[in-house]
Amino acid sequence: MLTGLYRWVRHPLYTAGLLFIWLIPVMTANLLALNIGLTIYLITGALFEERKLVREFGEAYIEYRKVTPCWSHALPER
Repeated sequence: MLTGLYRWVRHPLYTAGLLFIWLIPVMTANLLALNIGLTIYLITGALFEERKLVREFGEAYIEYRKVTPCWSHALPER
C-alpha cells in the first residue's frame, strides 16, 4: 500500500474529488449546496470504508493509518 498516491494519502480519489469540486472558479448558491452535499457524502463514505478496511486487513491497516494521513498532511486527524 505504500506505493503511488496511497503513500501520501489513504483516500487519493476522494481527495482529488474534493479538490475538484471546491476549486471550481465560479461558485453559485446551487453549486455551493451541491458541493456541501458531495463533501458530506465523500467524508461519510471514507469513514465507512475505513471501518471496512480495518475489519478486512486488521492490524496491517491500523499500522498504515498511523503513518499515512486520510486526506492531507495539512489536515489534522480526528
